[in-house]
Amino acid sequence: ATAIAAWSEAVICSDVFVGSVSLASQGTDDVWSVDVASASGSWAMSFRRGSDFVVVNKATVANMAMAVQAKGCKLFSVAPGAEVPYGWRRQSTGPKSLHMSFLLPNGNVAKSFEIVDVQKTYYYKFPLLNIALSCCRQKDRVIVELVDHVVSSHEAAGKECQGSRMKVELKLGRLGLSLVQEKPTRELLYMQMQLIRLEFAT
Repeated sequence: ATAIAAWSEAVICSDVFVGSVSLASQGTDDVWSVDVASASGSWAMSFRRGSDFVVVNKATVANMAMAVQAKGCKLFSVAPGAEVPYGWRRQSTGPKSLHMSFLLPNGNVAKSFEIVDVQKTYYYKFPLLNIALSCCRQKDRVIVELVDHVVSSHEAAGKECQGSRMKVELKLGRLGLSLVQEKPTRELLYMQMQLIRLEFAT
């Protein structure tokens, strides 16, 4: 077999981009994650295959497939029971949108839908299709998940339900803590932490 190699867009080392980003290679389905960190005026980068962003299709009863596309990237499909990592063409500090279509077994599009920013927490129900879509962070991964949904009596009218929950996320590239004795003046302890992430969700 012939190996196929491709380049992603350039990775920028900057305080703005400290953390992890998932990048898709041009012309291939390969996704790599890049971790950027700063320490004492220098920069460190590490690369790992795979992505922290994943689409999971658990709508096996509805037998609904998904056609998904991150902005600027190739369209990819997610069959019922499958899990597919994805990424973006380049680094960005703004919203990370994801467009998708729900496909019937015959391949026809049942509905098209867009998540404005997968970094936020969402939950959508589509009673007419017997499916529900959620988007949330689970540990180190951001998971967009399609599941089967049992229609309740108040949803029988066929209205779609959607909602979002509040989420506060704090990211710090580097934090230093110094413990100093007043008299005689001396430093007792110095601690430095990098890539700190704090989350609060309701």
